[in-house]
Amino acid sequence: MPNDRTTALYFDLDGTLIQSHGVWNIAMAEALCKVDPTLPLCELERIWEARRATGFTFCWQDTWEDRSPRGAAFWEAMNPRFLRVYAELGIDAHTAEAALPHIRAHILDPQNYHLYPDTLAVLEACKARSIPCVMISNNYPETVETCAVLGLTPYFRGYAISGDIGLDKPHRAIFDYAMSLCPECSRHIMVGDNIHADIGGGKAAGMETVYVHRGEHPDADHCFDSLLPILDLI
Repeated sequence: MPNDRTTALYFDLDGTLIQSHGVWNIAMAEALCKVDPTLPLCELERIWEARRATGFTFCWQDTWEDRSPRGAAFWEAMNPRFLRVYAELGIDAHTAEAALPHIRAHILDPQNYHLYPDTLAVLEACKARSIPCVMISNNYPETVETCAVLGLTPYFRGYAISGDIGLDKPHRAIFDYAMSLCPECSRHIMVGDNIHADIGGGKAAGMETVYVHRGEHPDADHCFDSLLPILDLI
């Protein structure tokens, strides 16, 4: 077994430690209902298709050279993306504008996020073994506050949240930043559910990779259906 004191674990958040069950789609649908309860409930599949058609994504590769939006600028940059999706769905501009604050409120509500059953057990074991954990997530700038409510903060040495630091996966810089938080470690293991952002990005940064909750994939060093088997690696 490797020396635990030389190992650090880096966790993605959504889809890895927590489940949000399509929180962005649901937020956009429910926001419309709050603005105008007489509107028919927008089908989530239609929202998903509209998001794909408009290029709605967390990845800011087109602007990464100047860093991605962070802090208040994150939401300012997201609002036009929400509006493009609503326009694709045929929602009038006035209703769409009025829905924006409701989208944000829904996304920031910790009640819309749920831990995987073994999340805390794995993090507790890491803490007991003095294995540093860092979170690397393409997410909104208030993610650390959400993690606090979910009970995750006692287990993390630090965070690399795209909406906070202005760097996003899969770019090398966000992984380098995260690894700089564990300078005493020589083994860096990235755990995530996204092959491109987590596994591809992690491997390009020289990290060992663990693909979770999504079956097998040849690009990952390890593939597990749950988080618990990670403990056998450390």
